Amino acid sequence: MNSPGANMSDEWHIALVDFIRSSDDSDVLGVLDDEIHGAVGWLGVLTKHATEIENIVRENFSSIGLHVVSITDCQQVNSVSEVEEIDEHLAQNIRTQPLDDPVVVWGTIHTYYAEGEA
Repeated sequence: MNSPGANMSDEWHIALVDFIRSSDDSDVLGVLDDEIHGAVGWLGVLTKHATEIENIVRENFSSIGLHVVSITDCQQVNSVSEVEEIDEHLAQNIRTQPLDDPVVVWGTIHTYYAEGEA
């Protein structure tokens, strides 16, 4: 079930990330429409050191103009089926992720218009 890109013997971690735009021109590769303030969703990080996850996520998001509000529910996963139980989209993206890329993989995100609005 794993593709050549998704070697679950590597140390994959998943985390729930809440983020907002750091400026009006911030963009997640066209995913956030202009009226969207932020989003929350699962993402995967390939790293051998769980202590690096927060820095990897914050650097990745900052590079595309986003500010991380929180990183919660961080956990190591041992199989794509474990990820599927939490987020099917994330599991699919892990399966197809080439391992020569910087490995931060997006799952399903749920956007919000402003603080406190869904």
